Amino acid sequence: MFNIGATRQSLGVLLATFALHAADGPRSFEAANGTVKFIASTNLGAISIHGESKALSGQVQATSSGTQLTVEELEARLDPKSLSTGMSLRDQHMRDKIFAVGQSLPELKFTAAKLQCPPPDAAKESTCQVQGSFSLRGIAKPFAMALKVKQAGQGTYKVSGEGKLKLTSFGIEPPCQLGVCVVDDVQLKLEFLARELQQVSQSNHGKGGAR
Repeated sequence: MFNIGATRQSLGVLLATFALHAADGPRSFEAANGTVKFIASTNLGAISIHGESKALSGQVQATSSGTQLTVEELEARLDPKSLSTGMSLRDQHMRDKIFAVGQSLPELKFTAAKLQCPPPDAAKESTCQVQGSFSLRGIAKPFAMALKVKQAGQGTYKVSGEGKLKLTSFGIEPPCQLGVCVVDDVQLKLEFLARELQQVSQSNHGKGGAR
């Protein structure tokens, strides 16, 4: 019955906090193996609704210079049709009540630009507060997410994050069914691998050459 973003993740969000591990200059990352989950509490404390999608995609352009990293442009996308609560009737209700605009289902999108984040330490996670814009039903609103980043190999980073969306800020009345009503705030969680595009290209080339 609700929403999830992605924002992100999108949100693929903060996919470039990692660029300080290489030479200065522009670098590009993409989200791989991305999962987005949502938890929607209800007016009955014992009942909450969970859903997820494994279709998160995103890219980031970043520039590193000395000890500073700037995320020049970030974008994460999610098709709302990919979200599932494990019950087909509830999924259809979610799309109709939360995501639909007439006969269309606009994609969920998170964007941000000109962000500065600390580089992750090889031995521990780095935390970054990301401020950007989240689009639901084609309506964009400010959105913040706390992200944790950790190295997962050469040119690859594990990213996880959490944030909250308020349904009424997008003009959505929290839905009710048989006396069970969703609360206004919906919690979003995302997890993905951020891989430098050069690494992805080399990996694909290697697979092709091994035939």
